[in-house]
Order: sequence, then structure tokens, then C-alpha cells
Amino acid sequence: MPAPKGHPPYNKNGEGGKPRTWDREVEADALEEWIQQPDNIFVGKFALSRGYHPDRLAEWAKESERFARALKQAKKHQEFKLAESGMYGKSNPGFTKFVMANVCDWYEKQQTVVQGDQANPLTFVLSNTDNSSQELVQGAE
Repeated sequence: MPAPKGHPPYNKNGEGGKPRTWDREVEADALEEWIQQPDNIFVGKFALSRGYHPDRLAEWAKESERFARALKQAKKHQEFKLAESGMYGKSNPGFTKFVMANVCDWYEKQQTVVQGDQANPLTFVLSNTDNSSQELVQGAE
């Protein structure tokens, strides 16, 4: 997008918008330092405080191995800070669980065990129905 009439061009190509000037190495170092501060939890807030959109973090992680490692480490710090905050009563545990499920790569484990008769697998299903269904299965044997 060109500059408005009468305004000098924004960059040497005469296009508008802020030029891409962030160095991935510098940003990786800054992210590692930023996440070490106790009050800094959410990685997206780092991007906003540095003047760019949080979506840039994922873009840069694809472009730079160094930045990808820093981002992965920062996300683990984020996860542990949230967990400890809920565990030690610094925040509401229910809300912490909600945030971890939606922000971090965390989920609540659920285990389901299904038991049944291998010779007649319908026994498990039919045991929860009326006796007439069971009589049909037993009569077919």
C-alpha cells in the first residue's frame, strides 16, 4: 500500500507498512529472558509487548531453529507457571485448568475400560437391555 498523497514513502520500495526488521536471534534471546520473569506467563503477551502480533511467533519458529527452541522452552515455562499457580493457590484452580486446556498442550486424562465376553461380544451390550433380547441371543447359540 503506498503512502498517502504528499507523504514520503515508508520504505525504499515506496510501499506502506512497517518493514520487517526483527532479528530472530535477538527475539529468541529476548523471549528466553522475558519468560524468566515471575510475572510473565503468556507467551503471546511477549509478542505484543515487543510490538508485533502473536502469530509471528509461529511464523518465526518455522523459519529459525533457534527461535523454535526458545519458543518451545517458553511454552513449557508457561505451562509450569500456570500449574504451580493453581497448585499453590495463587490463582483459581478451576480457571487454571480451563486455561491450561485451552492454551497449553495439556489435557485431562480419562481412561475407559471395556470388558466383555470374547466368545459372545454382544453379551456386554445386551446385559443393559431387557431379558427378551438376551433370550434371542442365547437361543441362537
